[in-house]
Amino acid sequence: MIVVSRELVEKIDFNRRDLSREEFIEFCIDFYLKGNDLYRERTVSQQELEDLRRSLRVVSVEVVVRLKTVNKTYEKLCQLMNTLEEQKRVKIPVPASEEGEAETM
Repeated sequence: MIVVSRELVEKIDFNRRDLSREEFIEFCIDFYLKGNDLYRERTVSQQELEDLRRSLRVVSVEVVVRLKTVNKTYEKLCQLMNTLEEQKRVKIPVPASEEGEAETM
């Protein structure tokens, strides 16, 4: 058991996120005793960085291709909506064969 000031408890609680107080204190002690290796563990190699860059380039190309497809589909939808609105304004009569089908439905 450790007795600490209220301010230190508040500082621990503020920084521990989902760790318990005990886990956070243990983490801090281990981090200190290991000589702050946490920062070194987070570094990445040049190869890892280059792999990430390549992956991001591939993803960005795929996103652009999909956006172009979405844009073409959107343009077709807009054209269809314009055509339907124009037909509505002109009030194109429904052929007699379609009127009979509409009444039976």
